[in-house]
Amino acid sequence: MSLTSFFDDKSDDEVLNAKILVCVKAIGTMPTSTSKEGDPVRTLNVVICDQSSEATLSVSGPVVSSAILWKEHSTILLLSSPAKRLGYNLTITARSLVEINPNVSEAEHLRRWSQHENCPINEPFPVALFDIEAIAHAPIRLQFTLASLDSFIRASPSQPHTGYLSVILTKLHLLSLWKRQQLFSMQCRCGQPIYANVRSGHCAACDTSEIKLRINANLVSEMTDETGAISSTSFFLPSTSPHPPPNRSKTTQVPSMSRQHSRRPSKILWTDEAWTQLLGRSPEQLAKLVLDTGDGSAQAQHNLNTLRYLEQRLMFMRVILLVGWTGDDEPGGRLAVLGVVG
Repeated sequence: MSLTSFFDDKSDDEVLNAKILVCVKAIGTMPTSTSKEGDPVRTLNVVICDQSSEATLSVSGPVVSSAILWKEHSTILLLSSPAKRLGYNLTITARSLVEINPNVSEAEHLRRWSQHENCPINEPFPVALFDIEAIAHAPIRLQFTLASLDSFIRASPSQPHTGYLSVILTKLHLLSLWKRQQLFSMQCRCGQPIYANVRSGHCAACDTSEIKLRINANLVSEMTDETGAISSTSFFLPSTSPHPPPNRSKTTQVPSMSRQHSRRPSKILWTDEAWTQLLGRSPEQLAKLVLDTGDGSAQAQHNLNTLRYLEQRLMFMRVILLVGWTGDDEPGGRLAVLGVVG
């Protein structure tokens, strides 16, 4: 049963014979308390999740020595007869059984889903994975639709695929990302997402400076063709005047739990060359363009009009993309845009 079904069952604090397959999402703190006998007791709080919800699992006693070795977004737990506590909290009792990484296909599916959902907010492009020059000049060139690419990936998820997609850009967020100081982004090595309208940022969490930022992939939020649509935050979905920012060079720290669309990790990777071909300017030139858009001068108004014109020109434009699937050896698998050829 799912976590949602487990907590929706109001019959008892302990649902006998209940089995819940969950993934470890985060390892929390481990406070020490005192038992009735005066002995120290360690309790570890572990955030767990499935595709329906998430909850906190509290483990204590001998289980703690095993739980500290669990890996986030990798370790799968099969919980048998856990006990409910106030809120979305569970605990282990004498009747409970915890099976770690059970050998069932559902466990691998849940692990891939968790890794896919929690990919970095942005990351350096894996240049070693694709030989773009060789792919572009290959004698056999595959042209996909979104539906056929989906079928190829589902049939062989661990195998890289490359080919061409003819799509229409249906949702863009150039101006909205600029207003929110999120035009460039990157995930710090400590896990903190960093956003800014400049090419480098600073992480206040670990005090790392000069973090090189890349164009936020949510700039192109959705692309469609005649068979379906692909969103920057999920794969293969069914078809379905700005004010200047107060500080031009400000770096924005955003909590990772935010659910705003532009702050979610993108499932699509773009090369800098692909961005240059699409926008008609390099990331450095784009950063320079947006640098002088908030001082009220004639040049600032000209740059703002250029951004507005660029977004309007790209909206609903049909483009041909050279794309590649990274394979599931990369956490969760990512779709990479290698170039814009038309």
